[in-house]
Parts: sequence; structure tokens; C-alpha cells
Amino acid sequence: MAPLVLMFIAGTIRYAERTWALMTAAKSATAGSSFDVSDVHKINTYTYLFQIHKSLQEEPTYAQFVWVAGVGLDRWMQFLREVMPTLQRGTKKIKFSEEFLCNKNRVHRAFKLVEVQLSLMYDYYYTKLGARHCHLSPIVSGIPRLLTLGSTCAALTLFVWADIKGSLVNCRGADIAVSYILLNGAILLEMISNFMAISSYWAYLTAVKHGLPRGRARAIFSIVKLAHPESRCQWSEKLAQYNIVGGCIIEKQAGLLGRIIQWIGINRDTTSVDASSDLKEILLDKLLNIANSAYIDEWDFTKFHGQWARWELQSKYRLGSTAQDDIFVRTIERVDFLSSIIIWHIATDICFSDDEVCNSPFRGPSRKVSNYVMYLASKHGILVGNDGHFVLKMAQHEIVKFVEEEIGGDKKALEHWKVVKSIRDKVGKDHDLAEEHIREFPHLEVFSDVPILPRSYQLATGLLKLKEIMDPWELIINVWMEMLCYMAPHCGSGFHFNHVSTGGEFVTHVRILLLNLGLTVFLPQNSSTR
Repeated sequence: MAPLVLMFIAGTIRYAERTWALMTAAKSATAGSSFDVSDVHKINTYTYLFQIHKSLQEEPTYAQFVWVAGVGLDRWMQFLREVMPTLQRGTKKIKFSEEFLCNKNRVHRAFKLVEVQLSLMYDYYYTKLGARHCHLSPIVSGIPRLLTLGSTCAALTLFVWADIKGSLVNCRGADIAVSYILLNGAILLEMISNFMAISSYWAYLTAVKHGLPRGRARAIFSIVKLAHPESRCQWSEKLAQYNIVGGCIIEKQAGLLGRIIQWIGINRDTTSVDASSDLKEILLDKLLNIANSAYIDEWDFTKFHGQWARWELQSKYRLGSTAQDDIFVRTIERVDFLSSIIIWHIATDICFSDDEVCNSPFRGPSRKVSNYVMYLASKHGILVGNDGHFVLKMAQHEIVKFVEEEIGGDKKALEHWKVVKSIRDKVGKDHDLAEEHIREFPHLEVFSDVPILPRSYQLATGLLKLKEIMDPWELIINVWMEMLCYMAPHCGSGFHFNHVSTGGEFVTHVRILLLNLGLTVFLPQNSSTR
């Protein structure tokens, strides 16, 4: 009876602690709610940005990364509650040094800091570690762990003593063996749980927070490094990929079994690729250039209208508004955001198929981000608007209809790049007719009803013509990166919160990166979401 009572006490303590931690995390996760943490984690936005910039530009140790991530806890967790930390427009900007912009480790530093921040966030919302360290002293948080471990060990000791005395003679041998296994397993789980608590980032933050001697803090961090080596990535490092043309081909080829699989929710049209260092470097360098230039005051992240690509054309190639209008007006300004994604997505595929011998460093990353943005919009409905489902279905229907009419039942021709080249060749024949048709409808409502494929072809043609004066992929990557950075702050707290449990979608990493670089704290005047 005594071992049973002790195990009941241990279970009750565990259950009560878990309930309290979940309630605390749920309360702070609610949109617009306050996040009550100890004073060590409270820091104003400007000081926080200064700490971030300083840590990135110096040669920080792993321990310094963890401390910087924890010291601004209330700042960078606000985005999950849809509370945007902002600064006055006249606040002095914190710029990055030229040495950092040329540092080969800049990509690792910037994204490693984001990984640590997401890890702390995961611990807070999905385990008891963050709630313990934020709201309890080390002694108070340690008492439940000692009680549960002590109760479990005492229960095993009493059970062994009863077995030695012969008090269990009336019990079956199998029952006794199972009891030993369960009690030893419970002790093992308690020890693992305590090790996870000691080896978490939060343990080190608590040690520093409560002024432990430097030697003890280092000893704790050495344990932390065993569980979380700096070289090990803490998320999948994958980008989900959905290609609308490829998805329509799969739908066309699907038999009865394929349709059943699709109906029960298994996505055969979604794949994944590595989030390469090249892609991260392109994104980070673009954001750093904006942070260090006057564009930080001009970029309106509450809207998407191709600002980054326009700046590229103006600053590097001195192209005026006439050259820009043909590319941007019809595909960005006069259409809804989802239509803009689809048009640029198909145009990127057409350029990719037409530019097979191109060695541009932006070609591969452009297609990866194109497929990823298409995945976010089509599979998660991010920023698709009220008519997004209808717009997507109409575009898919248009592609399927093209495949049926132009390719028919030729299965060999139903390869992705053959279909894309067929779109390029056969839609191109009707280019003049489509151009005349579009000119007849200058208004957005009517222009949005013009078929997607002709507009995509015209965009691709216009982009490829730029080869004479510039690398068109440089323009394409700017559009896709701006789309990604526009979506990141507008995904909604539910999306980010749900994906923290898997290490965060790449767009979640982008969201925190924008905040770390100070690019979304200066809210443009008179701005409104598109």
C-alpha cells in the first residue's frame, strides 16, 4: 500500500505542475495578452535591438548567444500574440558595420540566434521548463522535481523491502516482474526529465539571472552544450515545395487510388528541399542592405507592391518608371496578392525552363522560394483573401484544361518541364491576341478575370528581355524575397504558434529575423495591410 500511495503523490505533483505550466503558457499565448516575466527578461525595444546588433557584429560565444536570446524574452515573444513592438519613426537607427556585412560567419550567427530564440519559445509553450524558470525561483521549481524523484525511489525501495521480507508471496511472479519494470522505468523517466531541465537553455539563463558564480554557470552551460551542440541544427532545415503546374499534372495522372489518397488528406503534390546557405545568405544580405540604407524608412512591410525589385532597378540599373510599369503594374498593382503569386510562380517556371544554361546564383534560390511561397498560400491559405480559394481553383482549372486540350492523353508529355515548355510555346502563339484583350480592360476587377497563363507568359517574356541589361533572376529573387518577408509578419499567431513545435517553418524564422534586424519596428505612417 505504501508504494502505491507514494506513486500517487508523485503523479499528483506531476499532474498539478503540468496543468499550471500549460495554463501559464496558454494565457500568455493569447493574442493581445500580457506576457508577465521576471524583470531580467524585460527590456525596451531599442536596448534589445542594440544588444542583438552588438552580439551579431562581435565574435559571440555560444553562451552569449543564449543570453542575448533570453534577455529580450518579452520583446521577441510578442509576435506570437500579434503585438508588434514598435519604435518612434524619429528614433536613431542602429546600423551594421561594414566588417559584419563582409563577415563569412554572418549567416550562421543571424540564423543561429533565431534557432535559439525558437528553442526557448518551444520550451515555454510546449514544456514546463520555460514557465518554471520565468515564474519560479530555482528552489521553488526544484522542490517538485525532488519530491517526485524521491517518492518514486522510496516506492521502489519499499517494494524491494516487501519482496525481501516475503510479503509478496501471494502475488504472481509476472505481476512482481512488471511492477519492478514499471518502478525502474518511472525512476529512469524522472532522471531523464531532471537532466532535460538541467541541460536546457533555461537552466543557464536562470543560473546567470540569480548570480551564480561564474564557474558554476560555466559548468551548467557545459551540460547545456552536451544536449544542444552549437553545430547541430534545431529545426528541419527544409522548405516545403508546392508547384501549381506539377500539382495539376499529379491531379491529371491520379487514378482512383490517387484520388482517395488525396481525399483523406495525404498530399502527394508537396515535397521539400534544403534551406540552403546560399538562399539564407541572399535573404540576409538583402535585409542588411535595407537596414543600412535609407530604404528602411521607405519599406512598407504592411503592403506588397514590389518595392525591393523597383529599388534594384533604380539603384543598380537606373531604369525609370516606364521600364518598371510593364513588369509590375499588370502583375502586382492591378491584381490581388494570390493572383500575383500565381502569375510570378508560373513565370518563374517558364524562365527556369528557358534559361537552362544560365549560371546566375539567384536562379535556384528563386525557384525554391517561389515554390515555398506557393505552398504557404495554397496549403495554408496565408494572405489569400476572401476569394483566395476561388482564385486558386480557377488557376488550377485553367492549367488542367490547357493540359487536356494541348497535350491530351500523351503520358510522356506529362512531365513537368515539358508541360511548362508547352505553356511557353503554345500560349506564346496567342501573345498578341492576349495583349490586345488585356488592354481593353484597364480596371482591376475585370483584369483579374483575364486568364492566368497569358499574363504569366507575358511576364516571363518581359523578364527574359532584361537579359540585355541585367540578370533577370536578380529581379525575380527580389520579388520572391519581398513576398516572403511580407507574408512573415502577417501569417497570424496561430500559424507560427502551431509550427514552433516542429522547430518553426522557415517563414517563422524570417519573422524573427526581421524583428532582430529592426526592420519591422518602424511602422510606416498611414500604412494599411493590402
